[in-house]
Amino acid sequence: MERILISILSDHTIPNFLFIKETLGVYDQNIFITTQQVEDNHRDIDLEKALGLRNVRRIKVSNDNYFKIMETLSSEKFDTDAEYCVNQTGGTKVMSIAAFNFFSKFKARFVYVPIGTNKYCEFDSDRQYDLNYRLSLKEYFSLYGIRFKCNNEMIFKSGEAFRIFGKVCSSRFYLPKKLINSQELPTAEERVYYGGQWFEDYVYKRIKSDYNLPDDAIAKSLKIFRGVAVGLNDNELDVAFVKDNKLTVIECKVTMFGYGKPKETIEEYLYKLAAISKDFGLVVNSYIFTLHKMEKISGNFEKRMKILGIKGIYDGKRIAEKDLKL
Repeated sequence: MERILISILSDHTIPNFLFIKETLGVYDQNIFITTQQVEDNHRDIDLEKALGLRNVRRIKVSNDNYFKIMETLSSEKFDTDAEYCVNQTGGTKVMSIAAFNFFSKFKARFVYVPIGTNKYCEFDSDRQYDLNYRLSLKEYFSLYGIRFKCNNEMIFKSGEAFRIFGKVCSSRFYLPKKLINSQELPTAEERVYYGGQWFEDYVYKRIKSDYNLPDDAIAKSLKIFRGVAVGLNDNELDVAFVKDNKLTVIECKVTMFGYGKPKETIEEYLYKLAAISKDFGLVVNSYIFTLHKMEKISGNFEKRMKILGIKGIYDGKRIAEKDLKL
């Protein structure tokens, strides 16, 4: 008896990806139920490529017309002797209801992957089952049609970044002269490194170590490319990592002097971070890490961060704590 997995797709295909990965070898055939929007955004192709599948059968339906969806599904040839599993996680509510009603006529089970839980449940049971597969950073971004280049190399050994951070901590987060006057250093490498690259290296190494992340789950100095176009990158990220299938992005700023007054600068950084993160999925943890003394900046940024979906601003004191608690 053939076993067939039905995946209802939307613009967010991570739950589909995780369930297919978790059940590799169980099903003989994959069928994607798509919409015009999904195909226009190439989410079906992104999912197929990320999974390494070929020639997946697609059924394009209306996203909001129940009767048209039922009509389309009824016109398709489904093996009445096959066993079906329908992943209800994606699509619109109308698509999900239509798929449930249609496949209920067959020998079928229905599953759902709650966003951000790494679990799935079956409709005929109150049990939840673990999803053990963990996304790499490349896989995560590829499911949103995003490519990136990164530079995880260190200009100087990582111990230098930790030494500098320790010195900054011991001086109550006043920057030493070498950092303040970094543009006067003799070599380009030194000017780049002591001008701020050291802090990005510190955050990268600290998080990788604290969370015991594999190499493919974290990167720094990322250049982001959307779509298939080549050339200039769309945006840049200082540090990004995936832990338990959730993405975290961090903007690293030694100081908040940049655009104008520190308060204005923070607001600019918050808006920039929110704009960059909006295309990275439904659940993205975004932070600003800075050595600037936040207690000296007037203004309550909590409301603004909540509106923009930014998780927090970590200053030197919080970064120095043993557990970052991201």
